Amino acid sequence: METITLLISYVLGIAVASERIVEMIKGVFPILWQAKDDSKQEAFRRSLLQALSIVISVGVAFTATATLPNELKTLGWVERAPGVIALGLMAAGGSGFWNVLLTLMQNIKDLKKGEVESKRKNPAPALVSGAPAGAVKPN
Repeated sequence: METITLLISYVLGIAVASERIVEMIKGVFPILWQAKDDSKQEAFRRSLLQALSIVISVGVAFTATATLPNELKTLGWVERAPGVIALGLMAAGGSGFWNVLLTLMQNIKDLKKGEVESKRKNPAPALVSGAPAGAVKPN
């Protein structure tokens, strides 16, 4: 669970850095920040922003591999090009990605909580001292 939390934190850092860079670039070019009245032009502007976000996020992910924590390096795939691209795409996923991720993490938390409660209600039977594991206590 700690590795998953670390991975999510790492992707979040990439997402925040990428979003800031996209916002700076967007501020320089009016075509990116000015909403259009024509629906086709607005669709083009939004597509352009999404493409820019993906490119920037993947670039930040490649740059960020220099600061990759050792716990994530042990996963193996995180340092390879396809893994870095995947991290960049996740970071560029926007609110939809983060909402799904939040729901997933909440479900994992609920499962863990259920396991703990189940163990509290049904503790494992105590073993007879000196008896081998699985042995039945004589009457």
